[in-house]
Amino acid sequence: MKEEVLRIGDVKVFTHPVVMRCFGLCSCIGLFVKDRNTGVSGGAHIFLPDDIENPNATFSASVNTLLEKMKTHGSTLSGLRAKLTGGSNLLGKDLDIGALNIASVIGQLHKHGVFIAARDVGGCKSRSAQFDATTESLVIHSFETKQTITI
Repeated sequence: MKEEVLRIGDVKVFTHPVVMRCFGLCSCIGLFVKDRNTGVSGGAHIFLPDDIENPNATFSASVNTLLEKMKTHGSTLSGLRAKLTGGSNLLGKDLDIGALNIASVIGQLHKHGVFIAARDVGGCKSRSAQFDATTESLVIHSFETKQTITI
């Protein structure tokens, strides 16, 4: 099975079986989406917004780009299931960028009617994630807690 690494800012879509990986998710969001009707899958490593005062601007573009790419590969978006992780507040600052990222991505998914099947977000830990598009399993490893979970 092909493996793909999603680097910061990447948005990728696949029509073949794939394992997607995101490394070093702190305040970033790793978003993985599968269309159960067509088999099309996609992922995004969504980073900090350019404009902290308007975080929806960047996330709206990332989520919209992912969904539009899925449509061009045959998805009708009616059978989408999403899983996401990340959105930490590692710095412990008053301005919790991770929380802004989480709210923004979830808001965009709800706006487009995308079902959120699972999430492991927030907290004060960095994560790496591996999404198997065939089984739809998302394996998340936290370096600080040395824990691995599957959702």
